[in-house]
Amino acid sequence: MLGCLVALFMMFRQAPPPIVAMDPEGAKKAGDKFLAAQEAVTQSQSFTMPLTEAELNAWLQSSLAPSGGAAQAGTGGPPTQEQVQSSMKDIKLHLVGDQIQAHTLFTLYGKDVMLQLKGKLQVKDGRIRMDATEGMLGTLPIPKATLGSVTASLFDSPTNREKFALPPHITNVQVQNGELLISYKGQTL
Repeated sequence: MLGCLVALFMMFRQAPPPIVAMDPEGAKKAGDKFLAAQEAVTQSQSFTMPLTEAELNAWLQSSLAPSGGAAQAGTGGPPTQEQVQSSMKDIKLHLVGDQIQAHTLFTLYGKDVMLQLKGKLQVKDGRIRMDATEGMLGTLPIPKATLGSVTASLFDSPTNREKFALPPHITNVQVQNGELLISYKGQTL
């Protein structure tokens, strides 16, 4: 019982928030890059678009705008996946070398919980995936033996499969030298 209490304490204990690069003009710069990529695709040209960490985080903050609403359990049961997703408060991505560190803050049962995953991005079957090498829920480390199945269930769940699907003109997404590179192929007419 003591072990369960310690695990719960560590899960709900807040890890220090990550320090990521932000640029006040980053969302506009990223938007301009997405427009340039779309123009290249419509002209049947291949294109690789680099996004810096600052541009990516500014674009995420402006475009995805998590709701920040608390998950409501309804009749006292566990929250639905939609309620957990709608309780997302913040998402930050830190690009280091060829790896990405994803930090997501969400509200679960009225408490803020941070999920941290570190690994490499890959594209498989037209969907973006993460080959996680480390993970934490709050300050509770996710054991390496279960990390693969946790991330696989996240990316392969029926409700998330479409969310991680890439448009057909995006061929690859990877992190290189601290930048996110999105490769586009030109449209065939």
